[in-house]
Amino acid sequence: MLDRPERADFHRWSINLLRPQIERLGWTPKPGEPTADAQLRSAFVYRLGVFGDQDAIVESQNQFSQYLADASSIDGNMRPVVINVVGRYANEATYNQLWERYQKAINTEEKTALLRGMQHALDPALAIRTRELTLGEELPAAHRNYNLFYVSSRGEYLEETWEFTKEHAAELLAPLARYGTNSYLGYIVNRSSDPAIAAELETVQVQHRGEDALAEAQKTSGAIRLRARTRERELPGLSRWLKVHTSPSN
Repeated sequence: MLDRPERADFHRWSINLLRPQIERLGWTPKPGEPTADAQLRSAFVYRLGVFGDQDAIVESQNQFSQYLADASSIDGNMRPVVINVVGRYANEATYNQLWERYQKAINTEEKTALLRGMQHALDPALAIRTRELTLGEELPAAHRNYNLFYVSSRGEYLEETWEFTKEHAAELLAPLARYGTNSYLGYIVNRSSDPAIAAELETVQVQHRGEDALAEAQKTSGAIRLRARTRERELPGLSRWLKVHTSPSN
C-alpha cells in the first residue's frame, strides 16, 4: 500500500487500535508478567512506530538516548524495536550514532540490531548510504549478503534497491556461496506486487545465472504476480471499509 491513498487511513485506524494496548502493557516489563505480554509489547510498539504514532516515536528516541549512555537500561526484548523505530526516522546525526555504535559493538546480536535500524531509514540519502555498504568491506559477509534484502523490505525503497541490484548484480552475486546465489535476486524483491518487477527478475536471473536458475526466480515472480492480482481484487473493498471505519463519526 506504499503508493495508495488509503495508506494514511489504514495507519490511523491501526494506531487507534494498538495505542490502548500499549497503555495497558506499558513500555517496561512488569514482574511476573506472561511471556506473551513481552512479545505483544515489542510487536505493538514496532507497529505503532512504523505507522507514525508520535508518542511511540518520541518514547523510542528517549529510550535510544538512554541506550547510548547505558545499553542495559533498555529491556532486551525492546532494544531492537527501539532501534528500528529510531532508525526509521533518523536524521544524519542519529544515523551516524547507529553506525558508530555498530562499528564498536563486539556482540553479534547488538551489531545486527543496529544495522537493522539503519536499514529502516526513510531518509533517501541515508537509504543510499546503507545500500552502498553492500559493495564495500565495512560489513562482515553475513550482514553484507542480506543488507539489500532488509533495505528493500524494512525501509520503503524496494524499487530503488532493485535498480541498485540490477546495476551491480555481477558484483553482488560473485562472492555468494553456490547454494545461495540462485535465490539472492528473488530475496530483494520478494515483497513486491509489481508484475513488471516479476518479469525483470526472470530476465536478470537468466542473464546472470543461466536458464537452469530460472525456476528459482519463478518462485518469487509467481508470488509477485499473485500478490498483484490479490491487490487489484481486494484493495477496492479495503478502501471502502477504511472510509467507513476512519470517518470522524467512528
